[in-house]
Amino acid sequence: ELLARLRALLRRCPDPTQDDVLTARDVTLDEGHFTACRAGHPLFLTHMEFALLATLLRSPHHAYTRDELLITVWGHDYDGSDKVLDMTISRLRAKLGQPDLIRTRYGVGYSLAEPLVSC
Repeated sequence: ELLARLRALLRRCPDPTQDDVLTARDVTLDEGHFTACRAGHPLFLTHMEFALLATLLRSPHHAYTRDELLITVWGHDYDGSDKVLDMTISRLRAKLGQPDLIRTRYGVGYSLAEPLVSC
């Protein structure tokens, strides 16, 4: 009975050998190996750019407010300027290239750009 319970617990736990790979469109981000690429080309991201892109990729349909991104990426104890978010978004957009993957939602914040869909 003990072995059966242990096997059941192990089935519910995520496999630590599996890497967390996030994808959207032609962007792939491997959190386990700290690598990112777009259309097969490697992206050389800073730690904060990587964390910001990972946050956006985890919930592609969520529109993050500036405060949510600052707390998620820089942490609760960050008390610097919120302009750091603008600069990081700008550098990340430049490294990702065209078409732009990050969408500015005016009055809300940022999200991943959805593919064009006719209504």
